[in-house]
Amino acid sequence: MFAILPDSYLAVLSAYETSRRPELVRLDRTGKITGRIPWIYEKTWFAMAAGDGFAAIACYRFDGPPCYVVRAGLDGKVRWQSPPVSASDIARTPDGQVAALIWTNDGMRARLVRYADP
Repeated sequence: MFAILPDSYLAVLSAYETSRRPELVRLDRTGKITGRIPWIYEKTWFAMAAGDGFAAIACYRFDGPPCYVVRAGLDGKVRWQSPPVSASDIARTPDGQVAALIWTNDGMRARLVRYADP
């Protein structure tokens, strides 16, 4: 999973993508690795730049759910985490919030939920 940041790139490696523990890998504009940071979630479905960090749909376990919408700093520290959700997409809103498409348990209906930093 890649997120394009204002001055670099962020690769979010899930447990099934590496023989190492899940991690965040920072790359400069030329693709050179500039840092590796542990990531607490075994599986990350989606990641995008958000503010001075990133937002993602992530699960603690590789075989999740439950999964969460999270916002984290580039240091890997989670700033906030939603309650458990079944989310398929996230996007930034013009006012800096994160919007997520949240599905019902039967997967038949979805609603748009907006999350603001606490």
